[in-house]
Amino acid sequence: MLHEEKLSSEKHFQSVGDFCCGADSPLDTFLSCQAFKYDEQRYGITYILTASEEEDEILGFYTLKTSGIQVEEDGEYNSIPVIEIARIAMNHSMQGQGIGKYVFYTYILPKIEKVADIVAVKGIIAFVEPDDEQAIGFYTSVGFQKATEDVQKEIEDSFNEKCDLYMVSFDNVEV
Repeated sequence: MLHEEKLSSEKHFQSVGDFCCGADSPLDTFLSCQAFKYDEQRYGITYILTASEEEDEILGFYTLKTSGIQVEEDGEYNSIPVIEIARIAMNHSMQGQGIGKYVFYTYILPKIEKVADIVAVKGIIAFVEPDDEQAIGFYTSVGFQKATEDVQKEIEDSFNEKCDLYMVSFDNVEV
């Protein structure tokens, strides 16, 4: 249904500025202004989705990165290794059609499961703005749960995020 490839400045430099997932979306700004540098500095890898290999129009994108969340377990802090979905967006004309779920199950989850078979990964996380009902609906529909208040407080202390943490656990880690 979609063609996926890693973001490439040679191939995608012209088309990233045309991507629009919504009015004044920070996701549009990330893709057009920061994604190339983000990838270059190895903070995360961005994948572009088009209708076919020959098509230039970006229909969606997502960015994955490794991360760790610090939680207190039995009186000591431990870092739980996770993969973070740092960004995921679909073109505004494609939203609400279940394509984000298709992308999650077809492209994102298989990559993360492959990594989890090679290195220690206990789950998938995403930071979601508390008033972004569309994002909350998406993440909960694919199995994410909002972190417990204790974990959320620890995350706020270490990440200084104004977002809520959502997580899917691979081994019943309490979130």
